[in-house]
Amino acid sequence: MCSFWRGLARPLYCVAPMANVTDAAFRRLIVEIAKPSVMWTEFVSCEALTHDRDSRRRMMTTLMYAEQERPVVAQLFGSKPEQFYEVRDCIRGSLVYL
Repeated sequence: MCSFWRGLARPLYCVAPMANVTDAAFRRLIVEIAKPSVMWTEFVSCEALTHDRDSRRRMMTTLMYAEQERPVVAQLFGSKPEQFYEVRDCIRGSLVYL
């Protein structure tokens, strides 16, 4: 597996992800001020993403990003490996790195 970290310019400039703060609007503002080397989404529950269609739609908004934010890392959490695989397949192509 190729690591995107090796391709990032040094020193790294990053913004730590913060729950209920680092949403898409906040990340776009940060990009306008000073583009970080990499962006992270807020933590998203794999269970919520696999529970039902309404829950998935609500949680997918947390993973939305603008093209100028790339690279974007999705932060996922959960306790069931099969849900991670399902979420990976769902969002693959939407994000560069999981």
